[in-house]
Amino acid sequence: MPNSIGFGRNGSGFMGDSKLDDLVLSVALAVWHALDKAIKMLGPGDTLVTVRLDRLARSIRDLLSLLDTIKAAGAYIKVLDDPWLDTTTPHGELILTVMGGLHEFERKLIRQRCDEGIKRAKAKGTVFGRKSVLDAGQRRKIAERYAAGETMRELAIDYEVGEATIWRALRG
Repeated sequence: MPNSIGFGRNGSGFMGDSKLDDLVLSVALAVWHALDKAIKMLGPGDTLVTVRLDRLARSIRDLLSLLDTIKAAGAYIKVLDDPWLDTTTPHGELILTVMGGLHEFERKLIRQRCDEGIKRAKAKGTVFGRKSVLDAGQRRKIAERYAAGETMRELAIDYEVGEATIWRALRG
């Protein structure tokens, strides 16, 4: 027989099992531990019920991941203050699918804008990444000394850098 499993939290933590607060150091960990516990209790046909969506997930990515987990268990989710999120109905499934598609579309737009910005910055000559601690003259001298037989360790000590920095300078 399908069950409804409730999950909620307030500013002071999980509402219900006060023992959880004693088991963990922070309220946030107790809340997510309680949510994990509630999800693990879900079986086929069960419904996870929560009052508000923002009490269940902090981001759309978290929500979609959570929904995938619930769906994999053969269970449903119902949000009392957000009736559109009710996967027990075909309408809820449809709205959720549309919302998931919009999220994916938004992520692709953001990625596209980032790529365009990077391309413009590179065209302007912007150099990405951390600045080298060794200038071109030092790198040239390191290559000469290494070719003459000095070890990377000796060079690293002389230039007060790590051996990995010497290796990258020799590599190019």
